[in-house]
Amino acid sequence: MNRRKIVFAFAALLLALIYSCAKCPTEDQLQGTWNEQTNNIPKTKLIFKGNILIFFHDPHIDTLSYTLDKKHKTIYMTVYPNPTKVTPSGYTIEYHRRKKILTIQGFLPNPTGSTPIAYYEQ
Repeated sequence: MNRRKIVFAFAALLLALIYSCAKCPTEDQLQGTWNEQTNNIPKTKLIFKGNILIFFHDPHIDTLSYTLDKKHKTIYMTVYPNPTKVTPSGYTIEYHRRKKILTIQGFLPNPTGSTPIAYYEQ
């Protein structure tokens, strides 16, 4: 009986550790410069300042405003300043606390038609 309790406690601890690694980032964790981790050239760069995102992708620079939905791990972005008739685009976002890697799904264009995943590191 004691062995069963120990195995259950260990499994619960392991699941809690795995679950706590990748979560929706807080606005404080996002602040700063993030560089895309890829072998592709050119690489993109994100700079978060307050609720503004500056998106560098050669040869363009876009300024977006964003909001986070932590419950659904989603970041909603729209062109800055916020036009009233534009619906914000939502993308899945996660922050891996141990590896300090930001993951955004669907944000960058992908010629293959699949959902692209971009990895960023500060």
